Amino acid sequence: FEVAVMGYGTGLGNGVSSAYLGELDGRWVVPISELFEKPYTYGDDEAPIWIEPTWGGLTPMARAFQQAGDLCNDWINYGNHINCHPPLIINITDGEATDAGWRAKKLISAVDQIKSLSTEYGNPFIFNIHISYTNEDQVLFPNNIEDVNSKISDTNASLLYELSSNLNEKMVSIGSTKGYKVDLDSKGFIF
Repeated sequence: FEVAVMGYGTGLGNGVSSAYLGELDGRWVVPISELFEKPYTYGDDEAPIWIEPTWGGLTPMARAFQQAGDLCNDWINYGNHINCHPPLIINITDGEATDAGWRAKKLISAVDQIKSLSTEYGNPFIFNIHISYTNEDQVLFPNNIEDVNSKISDTNASLLYELSSNLNEKMVSIGSTKGYKVDLDSKGFIF
């Protein structure tokens, strides 16, 4: 495994930066073996910590997906990665992209560019975790837009659902064993 953790928001250079702290500060992609050797600090329970959560300001989500696309493209074309499982992108956000453009065309274009990449094992997967201040029910891996719109009044949720990838057979199998009601129409979207 190799892991990249990005942050995006006001005050981060072009709005997107590596989120690693400590010895890994400024690194975009880190092998998991090195990740466990170089935590930033340790929590009260002695669990390793590599990043600190931050929030506030603008949300350049389209730029973040463009950067993720560049990283995925570079990773796929490096060494033998074309023979590897495709990248998995997990976007955790409040859903309010401030640079999405008219009708979210810039954001949609950036996500479509990622989805057009591939390894011999398929296209990258995009999961979206939408955090909201609303007091609405959670939605886990829905398989149609009506499930989202009937339970969530947040207008950003529909867009994030549409941008999310469908689960593959392995994901459905694992999700089913964990008690989730998922099928091949289910998307990697959580509200």
